[in-house]
Amino acid sequence: MIHRLQNLPRPVLAWLAKCYSLAVRVRLALYRTHYLKSRRLGAKTISVGNITTGGTGKTPLVEYLARYFRQQSYSVTILTRGYGRKHSRRRQVVSDGERILDDVELSGDEPLLLARHLPGVRVIADRDRFAAGSWAEETFGVDIHILDDAFQYLELERDVNVLVLDAADPFGNEQPLPLGRLREPLSEMTRADAFIVTRADRPFDQSDLEAQIQGLAGKKPIFYAYQNVVELLNPLTASTTPPQRLIDQPVALLCAIGRPDRFVEDVRHFRARIVFQRVYPDHYRFSQKEINDFFVRARAAGATWVLTTEKDWVRLERLTLPSTPSLWVVQLSQKIVDEARLMSFLVRTVEGESLPPPPPRSTSFLLDEESQ
Repeated sequence: MIHRLQNLPRPVLAWLAKCYSLAVRVRLALYRTHYLKSRRLGAKTISVGNITTGGTGKTPLVEYLARYFRQQSYSVTILTRGYGRKHSRRRQVVSDGERILDDVELSGDEPLLLARHLPGVRVIADRDRFAAGSWAEETFGVDIHILDDAFQYLELERDVNVLVLDAADPFGNEQPLPLGRLREPLSEMTRADAFIVTRADRPFDQSDLEAQIQGLAGKKPIFYAYQNVVELLNPLTASTTPPQRLIDQPVALLCAIGRPDRFVEDVRHFRARIVFQRVYPDHYRFSQKEINDFFVRARAAGATWVLTTEKDWVRLERLTLPSTPSLWVVQLSQKIVDEARLMSFLVRTVEGESLPPPPPRSTSFLLDEESQ
């Protein structure tokens, strides 16, 4: 939707941005005056979100935090809206911690990817995350909820509010949607308890960015993160190869993610020759005809590799893929600078000292059931 609006004339975009900004400010005022009330879940709650649209790397951070707490033997539930899924008004258990609903149409791409990467972590997609979290607590028992993309989800209180910023473009040109990429005024950054700056391996002025964050939000902890391309995976053969193999290779790119320019930049970092690329809106559902056409054009352009993202692969795997050029999925690894300090901050903020020993649980839930 936003992608299409941005093709409108600038005066129209400016008028729409004023309307959007007014609506956001009214909503914020309603919560601030308690006309609209936030509710609290029984378990501790960590929110990870951003103040701009597009990919800042918040979902990989959700995965990182969920894995950390799960490795400490805590019962972890990820609550997400699940953009791009069918029946989006229904609650969908994507993973009960043991079994996965392996259907991207029902689960959505990011919830399914989280479920596959996080055995033992429950993933629930629901527009009403308070209702989903309450249900999870009653059904499974939960020590920690992690909210994916929830900085603007004021309906639910949280113990820690983490705001994610992209080092290369932290404030989305400081204009509200659809003129810019801001979801709400920068003054709302004061709601954050901590900041994680992603893509911190790219050139940026760290001192200047920290000064801007502190000027807008006060003195809050700031952490840094980045992702490395660790390998390329051929999902049809399960073979892997190092990304250095891309040097001087003619490649075609296919993606439908929030910030495709970041994907292009990662591929160019390994000096691949991009001879063809096709970019679709975030969460786009590829058709068989579109994929057939893409591969025809990629071959005509001389590509010997097709590269896509993990998030795109979960939407591609249901389709029949031509054998040439061979398709490879770019595998990323999340890195946190000073991980010990970040985790110490989260644990201290959530519990004051340390999390209590989690009780043993063995509850399992049938994934083919849906709660309305």
